[in-house]
Amino acid sequence: MEIMKKEKEVHLFKDKKRNKIFKAFKQELSKVGVEVRRKFSVYESQAGYKEYTMTMTFKDGTWRSEYGLSYKFRTNSKVLNWRISQVDLFQTINVKEVVHFTKELAKVMGALGVFITVNVPNLEFPEEIHFLKELGSSEVLLFESWSFEGKFYYSLNLVPHYIENYIEQYKVVKNYLEDFKERDSTFVYSKLANTDNISILKWSYYYKGFKGEFEIENDKHVVYRVPSLDIEERVLHSNDLEGLLDETFKESRERWKFAAMVEPPNRHFVDFARESILVNTYSDYSREIAKQLFAFLRSEYHHESIEEAAVTRTIEYHVFMSENEFKFFKIYQLYFVVDLENLYVERFAQFEEAKDYFDKKVIEREDEHYQKRIENLKASLSNIRAK
Repeated sequence: MEIMKKEKEVHLFKDKKRNKIFKAFKQELSKVGVEVRRKFSVYESQAGYKEYTMTMTFKDGTWRSEYGLSYKFRTNSKVLNWRISQVDLFQTINVKEVVHFTKELAKVMGALGVFITVNVPNLEFPEEIHFLKELGSSEVLLFESWSFEGKFYYSLNLVPHYIENYIEQYKVVKNYLEDFKERDSTFVYSKLANTDNISILKWSYYYKGFKGEFEIENDKHVVYRVPSLDIEERVLHSNDLEGLLDETFKESRERWKFAAMVEPPNRHFVDFARESILVNTYSDYSREIAKQLFAFLRSEYHHESIEEAAVTRTIEYHVFMSENEFKFFKIYQLYFVVDLENLYVERFAQFEEAKDYFDKKVIEREDEHYQKRIENLKASLSNIRAK
């Protein structure tokens, strides 16, 4: 029986097309007496993607101890990362030759843009390379695994303005979401980590009970998508995103409007109650009890005002005592006694009535525990035999 051998995976920077480009680059360098050698590595993420790296070390007299250039590419990405560590190389090597090599490499990778990191300012590049001004760490992290302080960033686009448009889209959405959060404190959003494909910007959000995700795919055309709302639109300009986000959140609220009438959103109050009032209570139990508390409160207060107060942590409450798996506390002008053992909540309008109920239940359970201990003790005593 013939055993099939598993074909060894070829590093992404070492296949025939990339090798051909590298050999041409190497020949050009040899004309000015420079030698180059490569080193390869692969990072495999638990998220399922692979990140391929090629570092290049140069000899212009003697071999340099550190690499001068490096390239990084993630599977399914549309961006090639190029890092320049030794800019004095360009005193010997024509920068245009390196840029040409980088462009050819990006093309065969299927990249639409190159994100360039340099450790010194004012490097003289060809006109096709553009300086990226005032990038914050969050913008750098769109392309890099971490932000480099004191570094300078440039773009080389194979599709016009690809890198700049990508950054602008991120900034437009970021500013919109921050403003929306300012207007509605109960709104929650989160930028989802770039995993499989960094050419897709993705966020999750929670709005008035509706949980959703939206994404912006940056390929040769830009597409805005909200899968849960069946929204998919081509984006011609970054500013178009504001109107699409308006539509997204309006539709999200409409979709959840009728469900919210039956069961109003309680996410923020549940989080508040579990962290403040029901602390040290088993997670699943505290969630169920918090939902019961919310149901009682919304019979007296508007559910949106409860949620807003929960977000800002301005809910007035006081815990009087916890004993024998009972908890006695006050929220606003209502008093509650919670049976943590049976997940049961009692509401009271008057302190005295609530206190009497709490006292009675605590003593009854103490007596139950005592009777159980007596029964167990008697059972143990009855097992004593003469030897």
